[in-house]
Amino acid sequence: MESVLSVLFDYQTNKIVSIKSKKVGIINKLLQLIVVGYLVIWVMIIQKGYQQVDRGLFSVTTSLAGVSLTNSRVWDVEDVVVPAKENKQFFVSTKVVVTNHQVQSVCAEDRFVKAARCNHDSDCLPAGRTFPLGNGISDGTCNLTSRTCNIYAWCPTISDEQIPGSHQTVEGVANFTVLIKNQVFFSTYQVKRSNVEGSQFDLTHCRYDSNTNKLCPVFQLGSIVEEALSKQTTVLHFDDIKEEGAVIAIRIKWDCNLDYSVDDCTPTYAFDRLDESGGYNYYYTNNYFVGNQAERQLIKAYGILFVVLVDAEARRFDIIETLYNLGSSLAILVVAQVICDFIITYIMSRREFFKSHKYLTIKDEEEMDCVENNHLFERAGRINYGSVNSDQII
Repeated sequence: MESVLSVLFDYQTNKIVSIKSKKVGIINKLLQLIVVGYLVIWVMIIQKGYQQVDRGLFSVTTSLAGVSLTNSRVWDVEDVVVPAKENKQFFVSTKVVVTNHQVQSVCAEDRFVKAARCNHDSDCLPAGRTFPLGNGISDGTCNLTSRTCNIYAWCPTISDEQIPGSHQTVEGVANFTVLIKNQVFFSTYQVKRSNVEGSQFDLTHCRYDSNTNKLCPVFQLGSIVEEALSKQTTVLHFDDIKEEGAVIAIRIKWDCNLDYSVDDCTPTYAFDRLDESGGYNYYYTNNYFVGNQAERQLIKAYGILFVVLVDAEARRFDIIETLYNLGSSLAILVVAQVICDFIITYIMSRREFFKSHKYLTIKDEEEMDCVENNHLFERAGRINYGSVNSDQII
């Protein structure tokens, strides 16, 4: 009970001891210099801790243009851009695999579906079941000609690319262009910006160039892909990816310092490949009727998916943000004192001597009689009123 009461009625106060040591002094000042350097260089200059940051809202619209001729076939934007509109992205076909005149009937499953290979009916799944990665529903019988199970599906099944005429490469897609319109709004500062602001560009003739025309919002697809591929370890070119496709990021970054003119708030563009060389493709159909018979054309499109990524940020001086970052950074100065205390109480050769001067416990006022007071004062006088010379502790 007595120990509990002693804890409850315990009071601690700071005691200042001046240490006349060059080593400790240098360490202390060096640590303080590091903290001040962190505050000035990192917090204030690099991180701009004196400014408030606002993340912008944005919208993106794209418009493609181009036409090409491949094997007497004209390909325009409506042919190669499928679907026509997507949210902050667009797909451009570079190769298509076409399966014509599909009708709903019974036919042999594709040989590439391993689970559907058979020699007898017993090798097939029961009627009504589906094969993993299959194209239809099993009817329970084996097609002895193809050695695959029969299925009820859209027949014929997907054409293999080795079938003559089933695939077509779209040439000239690299010369297609895309106009990207990007609007941003910084609600904190009520500032709106657009990458097509005013009439600063002739959108009919200007083309983006990372060296000579960095602000033009009209991009040639081939240039986007080439710049993205140039950043990879293995350098590839547009023709190297058009067979299997790819996913390319178009990065638009707004980094606006509103302490200066709003007219200086302009975007920068960068391009990267996102997929791990796995390509990109998807299926779509064109459905129609021949008489009363429903038919469709199945198209497997390989191509490039362009994803538009926007990062919009605006900054302006704010006194509250400045004081907050100053206070939190200066508070780190206490680390210098903690480290120096650790050195002199646990590392230096006369650490016990220093501890005896740094920490003092007074149990009760009644115990502080004249003898003890004189003893403490005499002791304080021997250490020069709390000052300890370096030759006493080092």
